Amino acid sequence: MMTRAGLSPQPSVTEIRRVEGDLFASVGSAGTAGGFLEFLDSDEAGRARFIHGGGRSVPRLD
Repeated sequence: MMTRAGLSPQPSVTEIRRVEGDLFASVGSAGTAGGFLEFLDSDEAGRARFIHGGGRSVPRLD
């Protein structure tokens, strides 16, 4: 199914680099930015409860 959609079934690894504060950029293998990510709503331990990118916020899983 993924191959028909033009997507690789293999997992990919993306590096993220801090831009400033809680804002990060994903960096592809060619060294170019692919998008931005934000870590939001810290819990009592200071860890982000959500990651926001691509117009969506996803909760942290323990």
